[in-house]
Amino acid sequence: MKNGKYAAVISPSKQAVSFTIFHATGLDLPDVIFEGPEERKTIKLKEKDIPDYEWLAGLLKQASAEL
Repeated sequence: MKNGKYAAVISPSKQAVSFTIFHATGLDLPDVIFEGPEERKTIKLKEKDIPDYEWLAGLLKQASAEL
């Protein structure tokens, strides 16, 4: 949370960990790996995936900059 608003949510499940970025309007995100409406994008990370944490952190920083 930032200034009382959600910036991101991490939700684990048996199949994957979902990482949702809020306020994502205007971010340049590949539709192949991100799902959801323009203002809220989710990537599902599975056990075999090797996420680029720096890239995800940068996206989150951009999305939450105006909160």
